[in-house]
Formats: sequence, C-alpha cells, structure tokens
Amino acid sequence: MEELANESTFRSYLFFWSGQLISLMGSLVVQFAIMWWITETTGNAFFLSIGTFLYFIPLILLAPITGVLSDRMNRKVIIIIADTSQALVTVWVIMLFYFTNPINNPIIVILINSLRGVCQAFHMPTVSAVVPTMVPKEKLSRINGVGFLFTSLIQLVGPMIGAVLLAFYSLEVVLWFDVGTFAIAIIPLLLIKIPSV
Repeated sequence: MEELANESTFRSYLFFWSGQLISLMGSLVVQFAIMWWITETTGNAFFLSIGTFLYFIPLILLAPITGVLSDRMNRKVIIIIADTSQALVTVWVIMLFYFTNPINNPIIVILINSLRGVCQAFHMPTVSAVVPTMVPKEKLSRINGVGFLFTSLIQLVGPMIGAVLLAFYSLEVVLWFDVGTFAIAIIPLLLIKIPSV
C-alpha cells in the first residue's frame, strides 16, 4: 500500500489528521467529565474503577477483530461509522440527563459509556492503518513522531479542559463538546479520499 502514498494523499492526510485531533480532544474532555461525574455522584472508588474498566476492556477484547477488519474493509466507512456511533452514544447520555435522573442509577451511565469504548476499538486501529497508505515512506517516521507528540499533548490538555468546563457547566452541557468536535472532524473525513485496501 505504501506505493499509493504521494504528495497529494499526504496533504489529504494532514487535513484528515487535523480533524481527528480535534475529535480526540472532544473524546478526552468528555471521558474525563464522565469519570469525574461518576466519582462525584457515587463517592465510591468501586464505581470509578468499573467505569474505567468497562470503557477500556473493549479496546483489548476487540483488538484482534478490529485490526483484521481495518485491513480488509473500506477504512473510510469504518471511521465514519465509528465516529458517528460515538457521537450518537454521547447524545444518548445527554438525553439521559435531560429526561431522567441518572444520579439514582449511575451504572446506566457507566454501561452506556462503555459503548464509546467499543467505538474507539474500531476507530483507533483503522486510523493507524490509514497512515502508510497516505503518507510517503520518507515522511512516515517524522509524521509518526509528530503524531505521538500531539496526541500526548492532547491527552494532557483534554482532562484539564474538561475540569475547567465542569467548573462552569453541568455534565450534559459539557457532553455537547464531544458532539461539536465530531461535527468538525467529520468534514475533512467526508471531503478526502482514503485509498482502498
């Protein structure tokens, strides 16, 4: 697949990558906000550990399947479905807060939030698989390094932004941040062409 990568696909990748970084920021802000809400609501480390476990376990259990799918199926379609599904799950949580009182049953929020982990299980390996198909070989190591740097920075800044937002807004308002960043990230994804496998 590496022979498909050229300057044109590289520019498209940078456009796509910028959107994905924005989406990652939204996801990290919301994940922090939900975990913080669980901690504040229950005051119980058990619920926090369960929430964290159920979010990350799909990433581990589904890895063998999602890795194969990202190599055999249309990657653009997988990313669109995963991103859209995660945004819809977030909207589901928002509606839960608007129309019910999840404070009395936080396990519902924990279970629904675990579906975001399922979406990430499909999203992450597929985005990684896109890189060598769009980035020329001579630029791969540099892009991987820059990607690692920016991802690390976002992982650091995301929870900080989440904490600031929670200081001024309720959780259901903060959750819209993820939906908003999805709306921004989907634009470059729809406009570019990702090489077929």
